[in-house]
Amino acid sequence: MDVLVNNAGAGLQGLYEKSEWHRVYGFIRLNVVALALLTRRLTPTMVARRKGGILNISSGAGVAIMPGMAAYVGTKHFITGFTETLRAELDDTGVVVSQALPGPVETGFDEAAKIGPPGLMDRFFRISAAQCAREVIRGFERGRPMIFPGSAYGAVMALQGTLPRALQRRAASSQARRLRKRTA
Repeated sequence: MDVLVNNAGAGLQGLYEKSEWHRVYGFIRLNVVALALLTRRLTPTMVARRKGGILNISSGAGVAIMPGMAAYVGTKHFITGFTETLRAELDDTGVVVSQALPGPVETGFDEAAKIGPPGLMDRFFRISAAQCAREVIRGFERGRPMIFPGSAYGAVMALQGTLPRALQRRAASSQARRLRKRTA
């Protein structure tokens, strides 16, 4: 089976109005445009063969509100909406469409994105890249629409989905106020 794994990604941390536009634009092109273009180019052949798979590697940010990461979160929300809709469009074509939404994983991503040292919760949820890969592959093979690798992280993300959006917004606003004070 042919499988497209869209796994390139970049991030940027900081208040959006202070971000360097060329960096924001570059990672929007990588996180959104490249993923959409590759998918568009390879999907018709999979549909014609009635077999194949598309696995979009995203982030838990794709279903969250994370002050200090507005553009990054926006690109990950795009991946969530894109993947869910593509999955519906390709239902009954033989093409499997899934999305991995990992949390903290031991990679060089945080350093490359200039994200500070992990906090207590990040350290609690952090899993190895090998564990993340195993769980994502297993979830994809089972045809799961959304894969949250790591048992503790997966449980928290399932709970987050049950919280009213108004409560999530209030918590994010409080976090944003603290961030703005620290960066003032």
